[in-house]
Amino acid sequence: MKVKLLKKIHKRYNWYFNANKEPVLIDHLEKDVTVYNFDYVREQCKYTLEDVEKRVQVSHEEWCYRWFKTDVLKTFGITWKRERNNYKIATKKYQKKLPK
Repeated sequence: MKVKLLKKIHKRYNWYFNANKEPVLIDHLEKDVTVYNFDYVREQCKYTLEDVEKRVQVSHEEWCYRWFKTDVLKTFGITWKRERNNYKIATKKYQKKLPK
């Protein structure tokens, strides 16, 4: 990530992990605190407990952490889909430049 973006993120947000290993996001601009626990993330996705068991293939802590990262980066226009596409494009260009 670029240094400018990291400075913007650190200026607006602060975060830590509580005793239950759940990410806690502090938004200084909106003066808001959000705890990304399992129930909060499940409500954001509008999943039932059965849906979570079927669709989520990682641990609940990892799932909450991923939602935390997407919410932080979403405010600055970065999505995981865009970053993954940039990675694929860069690796394809690199593969073309390799000598045969």
